[in-house]
Amino acid sequence: MKHNNVKDSHMTTLSGSIDNARGKGFKSDFIVTENGLQAINGKKTYRPEEVEIKDFHRFEGESDPEDSSILYYISTKDGVKGTLTDAYGMYADPRVSDFMEMVTSIKKNRAYKKAVRKLKITPLYMAAFAVGLGLVAYGLLRNQRKMKPALA
Repeated sequence: MKHNNVKDSHMTTLSGSIDNARGKGFKSDFIVTENGLQAINGKKTYRPEEVEIKDFHRFEGESDPEDSSILYYISTKDGVKGTLTDAYGMYADPRVSDFMEMVTSIKKNRAYKKAVRKLKITPLYMAAFAVGLGLVAYGLLRNQRKMKPALA
């Protein structure tokens, strides 16, 4: 099974990957609420320490980079197995990325942390980055004006 940019023919689509997960016993669909992770067909809510990310796959839209998503394979402490899907980039649900960042039991930890960092690039962070760059540029220009030209 390939990860991140999925290449296997049965894993190239989100729906194909969900079917694959179902075949591996990940039958529930999860959502993240204000209270935590919840199976759509269940009533119990799970905290991050009650959840393990068994695997994940990232899908990038070929024609539109905004058409990107991530699929998590999740197992809970009481044995419920299922999937959670989230968008990537500016359309990501901040509740999902915030919850997933708090999960400490993660297979493929290094790749996951890289994926979460990509999820965190939201318009707010981009605006803050742009303001920071503007302030740096302003400071450089201001310092340049104070400098006197060298005598020839």
